[in-house]
Amino acid sequence: MILKKALGIFFIISLFCIGSGMNLAPPSTSIVPTAAIHPATSSGNSDPTQDEWPMFRGQLNHTGTALTTTPYNKATYWTYTSPDINPSSPVVAGGSVFIPFQGNALVDSVASRLYCLDATTGALRWKIIVGWQLSTPAVADGCVYVAGQSGAVYCLDVNTGALRWTYHALYIILSSPAVAGGRVYIGSDDTRVYCLNATTGVHIWNYTTGDNVRSSPAVVDGRVYVGSWDGNFYCLDATTGAHLWDYPTGMVSSSPAVANGLVYVGSSDGTVICLDALTGNHVWDYLTLGGVQSSPAVAGGRVYVGSNDHNVYCLDTLTGERLWNYTTGGVVYSSPAVAGELVYVGGTDNKFYCLDTLTGVCLRNYTTGGVVSSPAVAYGRVYVSSTDQKVYCLPTILDTTPPTYTAVTESADPLELGGTETITISGVGDLAGIQAVLIEFWGGNDTMSPLGGGTWRYAKWTPATTGTQSYTIFIQDNAGNWKATTGSIQVVITSTDTISAYLIPLLIIGAILAASCVISICLLFWAIRTARPRPEEKSLPLGDKGPKDLVRKSKTQRESSENR
Repeated sequence: MILKKALGIFFIISLFCIGSGMNLAPPSTSIVPTAAIHPATSSGNSDPTQDEWPMFRGQLNHTGTALTTTPYNKATYWTYTSPDINPSSPVVAGGSVFIPFQGNALVDSVASRLYCLDATTGALRWKIIVGWQLSTPAVADGCVYVAGQSGAVYCLDVNTGALRWTYHALYIILSSPAVAGGRVYIGSDDTRVYCLNATTGVHIWNYTTGDNVRSSPAVVDGRVYVGSWDGNFYCLDATTGAHLWDYPTGMVSSSPAVANGLVYVGSSDGTVICLDALTGNHVWDYLTLGGVQSSPAVAGGRVYVGSNDHNVYCLDTLTGERLWNYTTGGVVYSSPAVAGELVYVGGTDNKFYCLDTLTGVCLRNYTTGGVVSSPAVAYGRVYVSSTDQKVYCLPTILDTTPPTYTAVTESADPLELGGTETITISGVGDLAGIQAVLIEFWGGNDTMSPLGGGTWRYAKWTPATTGTQSYTIFIQDNAGNWKATTGSIQVVITSTDTISAYLIPLLIIGAILAASCVISICLLFWAIRTARPRPEEKSLPLGDKGPKDLVRKSKTQRESSENR
């Protein structure tokens, strides 16, 4: 029974943990801080006061809208690869990126680690083992708050990762914390919404719903907005935890967004719901064709949200009218982030999309692993994690600059027929990073191999014919830009091949010509001989008779005498 129950829990968690920007991991409770060099940060609470993204959905109202105004500096593009797996969503504050990964049992441990990376370079500042699979953290007052399936909420020092306090709920936590007014708000699978003292971790209040609370609370104007698996959406008093109102929905894993007196949230029944934030009255709803575990983003009079039906939807904030939808190649668990006129969102189709907020046109897509986490936008950059064990730092403006190179060299030109040509391109570079270098030639194409230092090589080209043979090298950067360069080599016959290919045919032709000459001479002599008169047939004078005539005459005379 225990095994059966555990398997059931694992299955349910795997389906519904995405709404708070996290994935599964095995248990651990050890905390082992490492060295740190990160400067202290202080924001008063987890609501940003500058160009940062210090919590899930960026702000306490969870609108998923960036404050960033800094132009993107391509020189700071980076990718960080972790030996651990299944990252949650990143947050960005104090010049650092904080992101949990699930431990990789194939490497060392199944315990989860919280990573602190330099937001500019991607360099690792510190990492610690803390609990098991962690939700998206929140940063406030020099602390990092994070929770996980161990059922514990951890408060860690932002500089070192050292533990300050721990609070244990009654069951696993898949919700992400929000920090407001010196308090931490978070949901748990023990059906409760908790309020804790942010400095000490002391319990202040909790409110009990009818089922798991995996939705991450939004805290606005002294109210806590959060959904539950019991099919209801709740509004609670942030100070006392008192119930203010609730609205019946489907099962809610999505986290709400609150803007302009309205609250928006998705439901597992595929509905996006808009309610009056003060009264809980229904304003509108829009039905998608799949469950909505993605959390809405709200900006410029529009709601952006993903669905399990593979679409990203844009809806009017006041009416719920569908303005556009963009179809991806997979489920959209990821919650959109809006920066200016661009909306960023990932899919399980191994793509991260940049869409136009007004039209829904895809302006750029980046090849990643599956993206079930939600992006963070800060310092003019987009930070997103992927199932390929990477954290990506991408531009918030469209990079249209193609990659560059310095030289292309060939191993042999001319190349002897039957030989293999090696093509090398060096100085390949782009500040957005190189995605691939391809080569195309008559009869085929292939991928060139990286040698490091911006050098790529292809050593398998064997032209099949002589003459001028052309090739084209295509360089693609991580921003989707291409650079093409074309070259050619001469393929010639070798000296050995000349003997076999030319001399023997020439000898044959010479023999044929010699034979023809001999035959012609013979025929000429025969023609001359047959045309010359023979000696015994020399012409006689007119009236003279030859021997044959005399014989013929004698015979005739004799026959005439006999007849007489």
